[in-house]
Amino acid sequence: MRPAWYNLLVLIGTAGAWASWWSVVTNIEPASGNPAALAYFFSTLFFSLMGTIYFGAYFLQMRLIGRQAPIQCVRASTRQAVLFTTLVCASLLLQGWRLLTWFNAVLLIALLTFIELMFISRQRHPVVAGEWRRP
Repeated sequence: MRPAWYNLLVLIGTAGAWASWWSVVTNIEPASGNPAALAYFFSTLFFSLMGTIYFGAYFLQMRLIGRQAPIQCVRASTRQAVLFTTLVCASLLLQGWRLLTWFNAVLLIALLTFIELMFISRQRHPVVAGEWRRP
């Protein structure tokens, strides 16, 4: 899939996720203790934050840094958005249960940093924009 089509789909999905999150916040009380309400709240928050963070990371990588091919920027931005959104939502969920401590936060950050470094180290041939390699 071309990066432009992917960005369009992510934009539409992010707008829908923000609209759903706004609907949850204004119509359903997430703190009512209903597990379905909490699941709906956190799932819509996850997808809306993921799309927003994706576009921020994609903009930074494409426009400001600009050394990678567009497909590499899409991959890295998607991966970073998923990991950072997981950190934020897991922290909010733990805080909602009053279980977030500095130790849990450090463990979450270390785990997600390890996963990010594992993805980076498994890239065999990083592609630089304008460079072509023969297999």
